[in-house]
Amino acid sequence: MTGPPPIRQAALALAAAVLCALTAERRPVEHGRRGSPGDWAGRGGPVFGTAAYAQEPQQHAPSTLAVLPFDGPTGEVEWVATAVADLLSSAFTRSLGFEVVERSKLEELLTAPRRDGGLDDESRQRLRTVAKADYVLVGQATLADGKLTLRALLVEAQTGRRVSEAESEGSLADLAQVTGTLAKQLAARMGMPIGAEWSQRPLVPGVGLSALEGYARGCRSLSQGDYSDALAALTRVTRSAATFVLAHVALAKTYDMLGEQEHALACYRQALRAAEGPHERRHLAARVIKMARRVHDQDPGEEAQRALEEALRLEREAQLAIADALRASLRDEP
Repeated sequence: MTGPPPIRQAALALAAAVLCALTAERRPVEHGRRGSPGDWAGRGGPVFGTAAYAQEPQQHAPSTLAVLPFDGPTGEVEWVATAVADLLSSAFTRSLGFEVVERSKLEELLTAPRRDGGLDDESRQRLRTVAKADYVLVGQATLADGKLTLRALLVEAQTGRRVSEAESEGSLADLAQVTGTLAKQLAARMGMPIGAEWSQRPLVPGVGLSALEGYARGCRSLSQGDYSDALAALTRVTRSAATFVLAHVALAKTYDMLGEQEHALACYRQALRAAEGPHERRHLAARVIKMARRVHDQDPGEEAQRALEEALRLEREAQLAIADALRASLRDEP
């Protein structure tokens, strides 16, 4: 290979700029206090970070996270960096209630004009306004002799303040487990409450390394506009790993780009059925609602109406479950 693709180069430039600024200012990592959801209310944190959410869950938006493409190995294992970044995005959405910036928006941002090896001032502003990111996660994946090492740093988008950093390592065969450990370390060092359910369950249950590789390769084809290749790759993955939510979502996006919105709706519904936890169900229900309305507007029919009604019900149930969990955590506060 002649070098990393333009999007990765831009991501690395942004990561380098963030890291250089942090090093120059010698800002310490400001870890939160464990079990202090109230601390997040004043920092615009996730949905569980404000007691008011327990009263009116629909009125408080969660924090938004931009997970930039990881620096990673090249060649045959280049897919590893994509898989790690997307697994982390999923973990922060599913278990912590963050909204994650869409890949397409990041690509728009990361192909913006640069100067002196970094993003210009206008592009930095776009990170906060176009992408609407409250936090930025940058990282690196290295692979040597089958040993995978992941490093990640999470910063506030507006101030550059370090919020959390972590490192995790293990074998490539245990990619999902190593990534899950990294996500939990990042969350713990942010002072985020980690329930026993998340701490004990796999990041992507029942999804093997071959499915992760197929997913990452399919996503790369999707981002490059090779929709037929993406469709073939992601279809194979969803057939072999029926509970792989990320793959169903990526397949839905592929169908949408091909103009097949009914198939896209079916994929989003399958992802919703496979979702675990109220945060992930709320997030995916919103996708189903949006796509069902598009399909219904094009061709009003009973199936789209049923999908819309089901998604609206599941979204509300997820919101109530999140609120119930918040009330319970507040009751447990000393």
